[in-house]
Amino acid sequence: MSETIKRVTEMGVPVATFDSDAPDSPRITFVGPDHYNVGFQYGKKIVELLQGQGKEEGQIGLLTAINQTNLQVRIQGLKDYLSANAPAYEVVAIEDNQGDDQITAERTKTMLLGNPDIDGLVVINATGTGVATALTELGRKGEVMVVASDVFDPIVCGIKDGAIQTTSAVNTYLEGFLALKLAYEYVNNNLDGTPGADVGVSVLPPKIDPGMFFITKENADSFLVGSCS
Repeated sequence: MSETIKRVTEMGVPVATFDSDAPDSPRITFVGPDHYNVGFQYGKKIVELLQGQGKEEGQIGLLTAINQTNLQVRIQGLKDYLSANAPAYEVVAIEDNQGDDQITAERTKTMLLGNPDIDGLVVINATGTGVATALTELGRKGEVMVVASDVFDPIVCGIKDGAIQTTSAVNTYLEGFLALKLAYEYVNNNLDGTPGADVGVSVLPPKIDPGMFFITKENADSFLVGSCS
């Protein structure tokens, strides 16, 4: 993507990125999550859930697309939270779900059968539905705490059903809104009054984090687009 953005920029078309960044490109700004912080918050949340179960130590399993760079950054943030703030909780298994719900279900079963003492699962990408399926089939729904990612009806329904305790949501509305708004202001020269702009000072922040929040059973209905069968 960086090379494409470079070519387009050389044609005189400025590019703003959102959700997925290309930091080595000449993009004018990026609106999207700080993936390290996302992972850090995952670590904090899974520990809160396990402590809420009365567990002062625990084993955690991760499901992720193993070769995806932004997800690797999330995992590092999660591990750093645990080591700095909750060393009694440790990551004992990581499975590659390849971004597929069916594979996630299979790998979750493999993980839990091989590590029966796992207390919590964190789904680093948007495949929480597969985890919910596996826990239901294994009869461990509500026993193993689950932090999922992203907002889709099957994941929200998993929360309402009790198979998933919470899922993270990046404010994607603001991602799109701010990226387009800033690009508009940039191309219409509305930011040229920024002090130092004439000597190369950036008129836009290089990164903007739109924020994230967690969806739980208490607020899940507000994010359900359709219905749960």
